[in-house]
Amino acid sequence: MAPAQPAPGLWRTDLREHDLSVPGRKMIQNRVELRPEAPAVRHRHPGEKIIYVLEGSKVQSVRNVGTDNAAELATYFVESDKPFLVVVD
Repeated sequence: MAPAQPAPGLWRTDLREHDLSVPGRKMIQNRVELRPEAPAVRHRHPGEKIIYVLEGSKVQSVRNVGTDNAAELATYFVESDKPFLVVVD
């Protein structure tokens, strides 16, 4: 799948999406890459999110606070009829 770039210095590559055995829920998995210049993006998810840091600092605020690139494997368990990520102003 092609990576999406929602903001400068921030990329998301969608890896997998699958309906769960729980009605109305699905699992979405993607790789998120953050360069140090990527802006902080306030957002929420309609469900649970599990993150595994693949590279970079483990101290994060949905922003790379280090000097090297960072990457995470993000797995979401969310409501099927809603977008998995909602940007908040």
